[in-house]
Amino acid sequence: MTNKFHIPYYEISNTIYVTIRNDVGNVWNTSTKAFVVFSDLSIANYVVNSMYKEGSLYVAEFPLDIPRGYYTIMIFLQGGVSPVVADDIWLGTMSSYWDKDNANLLGTRVDSLIEYNTGERFSEKALEAVETTGTGNTKKTYTVKDGDGNPMDGVDVWVTTDLTGTSIVASGVTNIQGSVEFWLNVGTYYMWSQKAGYNFTNPDVEVVS
Repeated sequence: MTNKFHIPYYEISNTIYVTIRNDVGNVWNTSTKAFVVFSDLSIANYVVNSMYKEGSLYVAEFPLDIPRGYYTIMIFLQGGVSPVVADDIWLGTMSSYWDKDNANLLGTRVDSLIEYNTGERFSEKALEAVETTGTGNTKKTYTVKDGDGNPMDGVDVWVTTDLTGTSIVASGVTNIQGSVEFWLNVGTYYMWSQKAGYNFTNPDVEVVS
């Protein structure tokens, strides 16, 4: 488990830095340790520097103070002696999930994006590392059916404790009966479903008692 991530790029006295955006597009300010509205004049406050590790590899560290959730990491090649928006070159973007509780930065699949009813956008089914049936003490069987009432297999289902879908506590894939089992504690949960070619009304509210 680590908060470090790698950036492959050749070394010719280059300076590579990243900025971190949240789901509404605000940028992490390393000075105030909070997400703020981006301003070109304050770019130096948003920079997370990387370190060259030889062999065309740079390593940067995700800030430990950032709350758990999904983030976009934007990678830049610095054009001069200090960061300047007009001079720096954008090299690419990576979408990641920050598991703050375990200080673990996890890669997400960004080949397909889905939009929740709230208008927020997250990566498709988040992370392989969050593939867990949960750690609660109550077994919850959740079944997904199509519009005709037929069970659907192969549906990605993940469980969150919040309406925005960021605090994932369990995930799994439905079987041929359209069911997936989770171990959850007593409480209210939000179930999110995804399968290519289908539209679901997300989230579905379930109460475990």
